[in-house]
Amino acid sequence: MAVPLTSNLRPSEYSVRVTSKEMESGKLVIGSNVRIDKIFSVKKGITDKSIGTVDGKTHAAICKPLLSNYAQGGVDVGIVHCCAMEYHAI
Repeated sequence: MAVPLTSNLRPSEYSVRVTSKEMESGKLVIGSNVRIDKIFSVKKGITDKSIGTVDGKTHAAICKPLLSNYAQGGVDVGIVHCCAMEYHAI
């Protein structure tokens, strides 16, 4: 599972801000928003390269709404497995 990362910084209840400060490894050229409302599935084999790993606090902020919706029956079980901390460029 994947979530888009966008440089559009317009606040939304479904976005989580990520900057290089929130990265455990790698770095972002520009601060970005993770769009958790735009989740999709992707085969790991088509990812081009790893862009880094977010810290635990940011990871939790990304996963919390997804897991909350899952618990309420509003999200597919595959979402539970999407909460890996490594992010790849497609």
